[in-house]
Amino acid sequence: MTTVDPDTLERDPEVLKDIGRRFRGRIALNADVLRPGTVSVGDEVELVLPLAAAIDA
Repeated sequence: MTTVDPDTLERDPEVLKDIGRRFRGRIALNADVLRPGTVSVGDEVELVLPLAAAIDA
């Protein structure tokens, strides 16, 4: 949620306002769920770039 502070997990409308100030309201996170489950602190994760991003890199 855009209004949840990632450090405290508390709802904070300032988070959305900060995105507007710092990024002119232009920020996005695109993700797909390949396998549902729970991710916990300390779990290993892997960032996989889409094919188009890998070609442009």
